[in-house]
Amino acid sequence: MDIGTNNAVLPILIKKKYSSLKVTGSDIYLLEYWKLLAKLEKCNINFITLNILNLNGKVEKYDTVIFSHVLEHFPEKMNKKIINNLLKLTKKRLIIVVPIENRNEYKEHLQIFNIKKIKKLKIKAQNKKIYKIPRNIMFIIDKN
Repeated sequence: MDIGTNNAVLPILIKKKYSSLKVTGSDIYLLEYWKLLAKLEKCNINFITLNILNLNGKVEKYDTVIFSHVLEHFPEKMNKKIINNLLKLTKKRLIIVVPIENRNEYKEHLQIFNIKKIKKLKIKAQNKKIYKIPRNIMFIIDKN
């Protein structure tokens, strides 16, 4: 499950590489062009509308949930709620990717991240790994 799928590139890339996987893309709104793009790329991908701040009722769980370049678009005070909701959707692994910025380089980014800030996030999980990759931080939580 890719949450905040934006232009549908990540779900399509995953499905092309691992064709046997069930891949779902989601965002707060559903765009018909995602379906058209997936069809043109010959990828069977499920696209759904999902508001990560408001998970109503019973939610479907996914083996892996990816939240890439989305968290920085929310105010810092929402981090805990967002991560808790992401964990509710996750069976096995949650992957969060955020950009590393020294200052707010983009107007639409409401918070900036560094390794120290990621380590301060209070996430209840035993298996947490943090990776610094070029201009990004990848934070992986394994629920196993």
